[in-house]
Amino acid sequence: ERALQRLEWERSQEAAKQAAEDLAEGERNAMAMIDWHDFVVVETIEFFDEEDDDLPAPLSLRDVVEQLRSSDLGGGEEETE
Repeated sequence: ERALQRLEWERSQEAAKQAAEDLAEGERNAMAMIDWHDFVVVETIEFFDEEDDDLPAPLSLRDVVEQLRSSDLGGGEEETE
């Protein structure tokens, strides 16, 4: 029984390894298909230092999480009404 479990484990490990290799191969093929010299600049966006005053202060991770939680809670209540 222990040998069968070991065989099953080895097969699952080999299947996972093969799946990872297939995924990597697919990504390599996709990157190889891109013509990296066939790009055109459509628009250039310029940022000026004076514009920083108009921007709000950056949010901390805690603030973002709190906003997401409150929007999740608020969104669920609005849908039920």
